Amino acid sequence: MFTVALLIWTGNSVAEDINSSLPSPQRVTESLDDDLPDLISMATDLGNRSSNLQQETAELSDISATQKKIARIAKETEKLSRKVRFLKNKDNYYHDQLFDIKAQIDQNADALQSIIKSTKKAIHKVQFLQKDWEDEETNWQQLESSLSKQTSSDTLQPTFARVDRIISFSQGLIDETLEQLLSQQQTAEVIRASHASLEVELDGLASVLHNNLMHKTDHSMISAKYYLLLKRGIEKELPESLAAISLPTMQFVERQGWLIFIQVLFSLVLSVGIYRLRHQLMENEQWQFIARRPLEAGIFVAAITTSSFYGAAPGPWRLLAQCIVIISLTRLVGVFFEEVHKKRRWFVYGLSIYLVSTRLLAVFALPEPVFRLFIFVTTLIGIFLGLWRSVASVRHGDARLYTWALRLGTLLSLLICIAEMGGYSTLSAYLLESLLKTSLIVLAAWMLMVILRGFLEMAVNSPLYQKSPILQVRTPVIISRSTLFTNLFVIILAGTFILVTWRIYNSPAEAIQAIWSCGINLGSRRVTVGLTLMAATLVYGAFFISWAVQATLLEGLFTRRQLQVGVRIAMAKLVHYGFVFLGFLLALVTLGVHLRDFTIIAGALGIGIGFGLQEIVHNFVSGLILLFERPIKVSDNIKLDGQQVEIKKIGLRATLVQTLDQSEIVVPNSALTANQVTNLTLSDRFVRIRIPVGVARDSEVPRVIQTLLECAQKHPQVAKYPDPQALFMKFGESSLDFELRVWISDIDNLAHTRSELYQEINRKFRALAIQIPFPQQDLHMSFCE
Repeated sequence: MFTVALLIWTGNSVAEDINSSLPSPQRVTESLDDDLPDLISMATDLGNRSSNLQQETAELSDISATQKKIARIAKETEKLSRKVRFLKNKDNYYHDQLFDIKAQIDQNADALQSIIKSTKKAIHKVQFLQKDWEDEETNWQQLESSLSKQTSSDTLQPTFARVDRIISFSQGLIDETLEQLLSQQQTAEVIRASHASLEVELDGLASVLHNNLMHKTDHSMISAKYYLLLKRGIEKELPESLAAISLPTMQFVERQGWLIFIQVLFSLVLSVGIYRLRHQLMENEQWQFIARRPLEAGIFVAAITTSSFYGAAPGPWRLLAQCIVIISLTRLVGVFFEEVHKKRRWFVYGLSIYLVSTRLLAVFALPEPVFRLFIFVTTLIGIFLGLWRSVASVRHGDARLYTWALRLGTLLSLLICIAEMGGYSTLSAYLLESLLKTSLIVLAAWMLMVILRGFLEMAVNSPLYQKSPILQVRTPVIISRSTLFTNLFVIILAGTFILVTWRIYNSPAEAIQAIWSCGINLGSRRVTVGLTLMAATLVYGAFFISWAVQATLLEGLFTRRQLQVGVRIAMAKLVHYGFVFLGFLLALVTLGVHLRDFTIIAGALGIGIGFGLQEIVHNFVSGLILLFERPIKVSDNIKLDGQQVEIKKIGLRATLVQTLDQSEIVVPNSALTANQVTNLTLSDRFVRIRIPVGVARDSEVPRVIQTLLECAQKHPQVAKYPDPQALFMKFGESSLDFELRVWISDIDNLAHTRSELYQEINRKFRALAIQIPFPQQDLHMSFCE
């Protein structure tokens, strides 16, 4: 009897993992029994796996669909190659044409890279299947050899023959699929090499264009050859240029359709939201123009925030997107300038129309002589308009920045006009394009800053914000600091786009990276602009967090716990110094300074202290003593050089005090810890007022004392305890001298209470005919005869 010890082989395990379930020949020989039907079942399962393999390889290769995509990309690549050859044969071409071709190459390269990536993945999977079926063949051969050594296997020959046919068919299917995938990958790689070659040629054309920037590239506009070229351009080159226009392909729509949908949806959501809140927005001065143009505001914000995700796009699509942004921005600016600066509104309108027209002619590749004539005529008009507006702005007292911008624009227009006349068409086109784009970027950045400022003001007026009294108190500071941060961010972003516009860098990311990496070497360390900005951000963030924590503590926690003002300020100062010190340490670490290097700094500081910083350190330590020990506190009243002053601020080096005349005095901290200081409000703000009064010698003493006490007892600021006192002090030279002593609860009311008591005493004395004598002296003279 033949036995097959294949207990670990089951139909399911064979289909799932042949490598883990196939037994070795030794195990087969050792466990033979009467389970022969299992071998036939295994062959049947192998046939099922082969059927599944056919479907799997068909899905992996997908030859027809992928080949169509590759053929379409190859066809588009050939068209791009013809465009590059067309530009190379032309005497002049524009940067926009090169950028348009580069954008289409990038689109095709992205699609091709996706195909190559999926093809490689399919090849790896087919190779795994190939190895799997090779192992399957080996295992069946070993099994057949093992069985033939023990007994006659004639009855199993049909089964093994069937298995051989299944394995051969499967291996042939795998080899065919692998060959198709490798051929597909090879074709894609050839196209990718063509893309790389085209990019090299485009870089060469761009380099030529850059090198010709300061060279004469055309005939002068006053020469006869120029007019011959103008005629040829209209008759022959214009149809060729129009035929070379690249419209957005379906490939671009398929790849960027989701982003277009999101952008449109975002614009509609913003527009509807602004329209529904228009009545509330009209109450905010910064948002009134947005409330009147909700659709334009939504389109502008959506375009600004999402356009950068498109990457490289065909020229007509870029033109459409730019026109949408320019129109929405122009309408917003028009409403903003509707009430004031109406002439600026028309200036912006004219600039926008000119920008759209120029971009339209550049994208549709107007013949170069015709485009030169257009630039010359329009810049000549711009020179006269710029001169007129700059003179008018000076006469009307407009902002200096606006006046200088007009003068700069007029100067550049004059330079463009002269360059066109002289045949420097590449330079003039470069200046015109950069100037117009820069104007648009500056205008968009200004509008974005205005919108962000309005958004901040609307946020602080929201019901949620109004629930926090701490934030309400700090509203002006929050708005100013947040506006400073947002404006700085917008300026940096606009600056990077301006650098790209003037072709200093190829992309905003490259510009940011280049600026970020600029720096100097200090020993073994390199301090870059990026590290410096990060360090400055950490220090500023430490100050900002410290300010927020101080505000929360002073206005919230400390107030609820009813702590004294001096205690609140002292604890808030300590928190401030802690955050600032931590931010300073983080900034140093960011700049590459290791903490162990502080030992060197401490040594240098010790030497500096030994040579001349003793007084500064003395004041610093004295400031810490004042903050911790608190012999004086903020809002305390002390005696300083014989006059009463109030503590306004206790710093680490000096203390700021204010006199009753509102004069401020900076006192070194060491003077307050080393010398005797009279603190009038150390324990409490209770203070005694002494009012000396003199009356005539013939006045009744009990009556005077009673009158003084009545004046004190009737005053609302005088404390009931301790009781007011009226004392007969002495016999003066021409009066009886009394003194009224009263207590008040707050020293801040001292001068006012003293004045009112003097007035009441004077009124009472007049009513009771108690005379207040004036100083007098008797002079006795004797004459001798």
